[in-house]
Amino acid sequence: MVASSSSPLVAYSTDGSLIGIHHSDSSSNSKNGLIRCYDGNISNGSLKFTLRFPLHSNQNNSNLPDGLPSLSSSDKANNNNNSLRKLIFASSNNKPTYLCGMTNNNNTILLFNIERGVLSSTINISSANNSNKKKKRKSSLSTSAGNEILVDVIASSSDDNSLYALVYFPTNDTDSSSSNNVGGKCRLYQYTLTDNEEPTLVKKIKVGSVNSEGGGKLVFGLGISKSNIVVRLNNQLRVVDLGSGDKLCKLELPSNGVINNGEESEDGGTSFVPLAVTNDGRYIVASSSGGGGNQAVVLSYANQDAKHSLTSLAMLSTKEEASISNFDITQLKNDDELAIVAFQSKIGTSSLFNISTSNDDDNTDSSTPTLPKATLQTNELDKHLSLIGSTFNPRKPTNSLTLLFNMGKKHVGAGSAGTGTNLPMESLTVNDSKLEGNVLVGTSLSTVDEKGYKKMEVK
Repeated sequence: MVASSSSPLVAYSTDGSLIGIHHSDSSSNSKNGLIRCYDGNISNGSLKFTLRFPLHSNQNNSNLPDGLPSLSSSDKANNNNNSLRKLIFASSNNKPTYLCGMTNNNNTILLFNIERGVLSSTINISSANNSNKKKKRKSSLSTSAGNEILVDVIASSSDDNSLYALVYFPTNDTDSSSSNNVGGKCRLYQYTLTDNEEPTLVKKIKVGSVNSEGGGKLVFGLGISKSNIVVRLNNQLRVVDLGSGDKLCKLELPSNGVINNGEESEDGGTSFVPLAVTNDGRYIVASSSGGGGNQAVVLSYANQDAKHSLTSLAMLSTKEEASISNFDITQLKNDDELAIVAFQSKIGTSSLFNISTSNDDDNTDSSTPTLPKATLQTNELDKHLSLIGSTFNPRKPTNSLTLLFNMGKKHVGAGSAGTGTNLPMESLTVNDSKLEGNVLVGTSLSTVDEKGYKKMEVK
């Protein structure tokens, strides 16, 4: 998940048993970063264990070319140390084994062994290019050696215990017609995570080139299913077979402001944006803006001959800062409908969509954006309660939506979410007829009523 400077990073294990919470700590005297893991099997998750890792001085953008900041300007201001910018669980035999943290230094992944409760190893993607075989092999990436940039990471949803890192190699093309052009090549690094052993680099998969004329921001993203992995390179999606690494097809995102090169400020972009794929790999949801944005598009991919956009999604909030930080997507039981939840962390709002797939074979694009079936938010009058995460319950994704809350000061990363012994949670029924329009959530947790008056405590 891509978190804003005012919201913690949240990770959900694929079996729903664990929820990880990480707050960025910008205090200069902080020596350790903390990740608290909570029980996801109960309505108010109890703290199960805490993971710690050393913090270092910030070297965020030491190897970034112009036009590719790893964090937005607000994130840079709130990350004065080597904290995390993405957090995911990696599973083995349908049981969470590792918690993986992508750091701000652009080339390092931290691996926490959950069973041992320790930082067990570190993956440095730059070291993957120092083998003797690579020195002997002529490579098109040789001119960029030592300048690799880790732009996204994702774990396999199957039981093969694989971790995939998307690595960008900037190209220094002196013959370019414009000095403002930004571009390079991308590869997927596949690592196998084995208990009590160092992670092993299995293969490198070429996924193509990415370019942005005029010095615009480069946008990346990863989504994964049981059979394929989807890679976003600016306004194009590449579908890659998980087993063979073969490139299956390219999907073009609709040209309705996908990448807005001319209006982005120099420090206003992000290096990766949210992307989600259904378990069978057939449907994809991606943001339709370079900076995350508050619009999205749903695409269908069945095979190389059937690929098109189903519909576009429009969040009710059109504020520029209300970018989408996370997606979750599931197929409902009747198989002709999708449920999608889009979370906007900076404003603490989740939007729930129901999308029909009955026109999947029409191969036509919808020109009318789909509005959410329900917009979920906490009581604006309660200054101490905010929504920090939403996902379909992995154990029953077709009918249950799990919401996570912060009981500290609203929209402040140093609040009490993930810092206490319990994580406030709530479950909603996806097909509930009352789940329509603007819906207040967390009402049982709120300290004030709908008029803003303090609730009476029940003794």
